[in-house]
Amino acid sequence: MRKILLTLAIFSSLSAFAERRESLKSLEFSFGATLPVSRAYDKKDAHYSFGLGYVWDVDAAFIEARVDHLNRFSGSPTQHYTAFTAGGNFIFLDDELWAAFAGANVGLGFAKVQGTDLKGGFHIGGDIGALFLRQADVNLDLRLRLIYNTADIASSSPFFLGFIAGIHF
Repeated sequence: MRKILLTLAIFSSLSAFAERRESLKSLEFSFGATLPVSRAYDKKDAHYSFGLGYVWDVDAAFIEARVDHLNRFSGSPTQHYTAFTAGGNFIFLDDELWAAFAGANVGLGFAKVQGTDLKGGFHIGGDIGALFLRQADVNLDLRLRLIYNTADIASSSPFFLGFIAGIHF
């Protein structure tokens, strides 16, 4: 009987954790890998991606203001990209434990490649992904991100494809 009561207590506490009672306003920390796919970057190996943002989660969408930094951290030439963006993501499939989303973000981005000056430009990005445990106060998102910048480096504009994991808390 004690095992049954303990099991019921555990499941009821987990379901209480998973129920969201109001819109979330939370911090987001993200990490992942991005690949440069344009001629703007000499080396095409993976860049580490780190992001920090603030998220407003409403019923059918969530809005983000964030800063992202992409860097190789190894070898020569040094290559990095930093962006300050705002954007929105529309929830197009909302299940009990996860939600699929797609969205866009715009802002300013700054690219640096060894041997050239820091170049700034207009940042345009797109996301498609899934938000897990959306009904909870802490949730996880996984996304595929496309990043484009209008800066001119080596007669090309920076363009990245990223695989990003984030936690909202």
